[in-house]
Amino acid sequence: MGTLMAAVAIISASLIPVVKPNSASFLRRAGWILVSASVLWLPLGIYLSGNAALNFVQDAADSQLFWRFTVGLSVCILIALVCTGIQEIINSRAE
Repeated sequence: MGTLMAAVAIISASLIPVVKPNSASFLRRAGWILVSASVLWLPLGIYLSGNAALNFVQDAADSQLFWRFTVGLSVCILIALVCTGIQEIINSRAE
């Protein structure tokens, strides 16, 4: 259940730049790329770990690959969220 909740959290966080009405085209495109990568996060983890709980017991290289992908995706989502917030502040001050 925790793995599914993490997948939903990653997908929903990456959707924020996409659904914002005043989102810049670059942020919206980056958001769609992040949504695509987020949707692939859980199937990739299940494929690499061999189970739905993402317990990596077979190969340490698969574990490192998956966790590096997770950290990279999380950092990119965080950057997109910060940029979206900054853009919202700029847009609200301009009005």
